[in-house]
Order: sequence, then structure tokens, then C-alpha cells
Amino acid sequence: MEINGLKISLRPMIFVDQMTPKGFLTKDDACHACWYYYILAENGRAAWAGGPENQILEHDATGVIDATSPEWPLWMDRHYGQQARSVAFLYALDSPERMWKFWPNVSMEARRLNMPVPRDEYKNPPVKDRIT
Repeated sequence: MEINGLKISLRPMIFVDQMTPKGFLTKDDACHACWYYYILAENGRAAWAGGPENQILEHDATGVIDATSPEWPLWMDRHYGQQARSVAFLYALDSPERMWKFWPNVSMEARRLNMPVPRDEYKNPPVKDRIT
């Protein structure tokens, strides 16, 4: 792959121990991309789960937030959409949508490994992340 005149070679992770017959991942790179995205999202969620003290709060220009606003407090955006696009790029997929058909495989593999079932917020990331 060449970007701005620089030749780079990406070697995305292939999770051999999670592939059939041991696990539920297929040989398709998009399946491995979906699993990797799930792992990133789950690890990120663990970091954010500590509450507001672990997150960055935004203030408007006056430094005051209207506590009656439905957006208060403005929590740090988890950027699932950007994570999905980055993983798709790493695995040389044309879009993250190619990964989404493998959610059943990822869910079964997560259950097999006693990991949390993928949450809807991972499965349906926003098309555009809010910039904080």
C-alpha cells in the first residue's frame, strides 16, 4: 500500500486460536477485523466505565454547563465509529460494514471465552463521531 509516496505494509492480527475448529471465527479477514474491533471496544469500555472521573468533561465558552440540558454532562465520545473505520483500514476492507456480518461469530466466540456479549453500541457505531 502506498500513502503519500510512502510504501507501507500492514500486517493485521489473525486470531488463529479463535478459528474453527477450536473457535467460531472464519478465515475471512473481515471476521478477524470484527473480533479485533470488539476487543478494542471492550477494552475501551472498561477504561470509561469508571465514571466521570475517568472522562473528560466539556464546557462551553463561558465555562458553564446548563445542568438542565439533556446533553449534560457531555461525556467523552467513545469514538466507536472511528475505531471501526481504523480497523477496517488496517484489514484493508473497503468499509466497516463488511465486518458487521460477522457479529454472530464474534458473539459465539465471546461466549465460548466467557467474555461479555458484544453490546449494541459496538454493533451500531455512529457514522460520524462527535469531536471533543
